[in-house]
Amino acid sequence: MASVHSVEELRAKFTDSTIITDLIFVYEPPIGNDGALFQHYADVGFDFIQCHPAGDDHNISQAIQRIARMRRDIWMRRDKCVLVEVVDDIHWAKKAGKLAVGIQLEGFRCLERNLDMIDIYYALGVRLCHPIFNITNSIGGGCADGNDVGLTRFGRRVIERMNEVGMVVDGSHAGHRSQLDMIEISSAPVVCTHHGVHALYPHIRNLTDDVIRGCAARNGVVGITGAGYYLGGMPSPDLLFRHIDHVVQMVGAEHVGLGLDWTADTGRLEQAFAAAPDVWGSLDQWQPIAFCSPDMLWPTVMLMEGAGYGDEAITAIIGGNWLRVANAVWK
Repeated sequence: MASVHSVEELRAKFTDSTIITDLIFVYEPPIGNDGALFQHYADVGFDFIQCHPAGDDHNISQAIQRIARMRRDIWMRRDKCVLVEVVDDIHWAKKAGKLAVGIQLEGFRCLERNLDMIDIYYALGVRLCHPIFNITNSIGGGCADGNDVGLTRFGRRVIERMNEVGMVVDGSHAGHRSQLDMIEISSAPVVCTHHGVHALYPHIRNLTDDVIRGCAARNGVVGITGAGYYLGGMPSPDLLFRHIDHVVQMVGAEHVGLGLDWTADTGRLEQAFAAAPDVWGSLDQWQPIAFCSPDMLWPTVMLMEGAGYGDEAITAIIGGNWLRVANAVWK
């Protein structure tokens, strides 16, 4: 069934009532992903994006410096952007016609095994972290390692401290066993912000159905990525919707979100992959290096409507589900 509304009609229908969210934007100025791209999200109709400036590639000093750079980037655009620390900031930004920007971390090597740094990062605005990035660290097993050890004893303490301070636990980039451990141990909903579906395309980073069900059972959210190397082909609204719909049919629309993971300059990203073979392995498994841009939001919503998704389901997927988690976890 075709959508009954045009892109313009859908945008008018949902932008007033919905906090439209992208669960992950790679904030990486060396490859051209920085605050200069924020306006593109706003122009499309997004209200809130989460950006990660640091993680497993950085020690404490480097991570804090990179967070400081991002905070400064947001402040320099304060006429158009707002740094988010509480959920009310997101609603205020929307009313003010500004893009709400949150901070997350991609890997927790930057703790240097000091749990108190979780409190410090939270104070700096970090509201989400996926503690493991591809390869095994002191917290647990990574998806790119052949032997997933699950969460370590220290890793379990990390999850507990994240729960205590109000930082959302993200299972992205962790190994399968480690993801299940996070879901079991966490006292708060766990999210997996940017994945494809393993049943549709068996990539090492994609979520298996048992992890999807486990995440949903604890009231979490699965964010579907716009990266072609996870979707299994050149990214398009049709391919993005195929992965969204798999999760919707399995666990319901109330557990799905968007985590586009958009990188504008794919050539520079490929160079970054090639420069870190221990983390990324062979470039063959990261093809095609192409992404759904924010512009694909509304054509994807058209496909949802055409497939019979009601307004409540669409509202949940494009932002409502994430707000539910933020309201439940942030302190």
